[in-house]
Amino acid sequence: MVYDHMIYDINHIFGYRTNFLWGYDYIIGDISAIIFMVLCGVSVTLSRAPVKNGLKVFGVACCLTVVTGLIDKFFNLGVVINFGILHMLGIAMIIGAAVRKLHPMLILPISAFFLFFKHILVSFVSVEKSYWLFPFGFASAGFYSADYYPIFPFVGIVLFGVFWGKILYSKRKSLFRKCRQVPLRSLRRWRSRSLFRSSFRRLRTPC
Repeated sequence: MVYDHMIYDINHIFGYRTNFLWGYDYIIGDISAIIFMVLCGVSVTLSRAPVKNGLKVFGVACCLTVVTGLIDKFFNLGVVINFGILHMLGIAMIIGAAVRKLHPMLILPISAFFLFFKHILVSFVSVEKSYWLFPFGFASAGFYSADYYPIFPFVGIVLFGVFWGKILYSKRKSLFRKCRQVPLRSLRRWRSRSLFRSSFRRLRTPC
């Protein structure tokens, strides 16, 4: 994610031409975004208040829309975010809160529905694209958003994370508990020894 945003800033803020929309950098950006969404879904299964958190995230996203819209209006930088990844994650967290109590095998088809609904609908029905349908992925030709992650299909990726969260954390115990404790214990021991040595040296130092 850090690399992806660095390349974006180099391209859009500093004006250096980079392969942001294709090639190696494009693949890294997509992979990092997918991992981010899956981890968000996993966190929904562990959160005590996913609806509240989802509303907070969506509220912050709406504030970003207002701020970037004002920047675009006065400076015309093309940075307005009408429906970005935070908008989508806020809604996905609320939907995830509704489905996380279901069996994992029921969550999986719901995830697939969000992933493929748009493609199936478009292939069978002529959907009239409208500016106001952009949250669902049916944006008109004049629509623009510097960061665009519509509900279909990306909520499906978050729900896929909810599916894995239900499986991996069914007992609500950390998978990395042992790995996490070993370095912490070593750090505590090192710190205790360092404090003991410094105290011992002070005692031996003559006044």
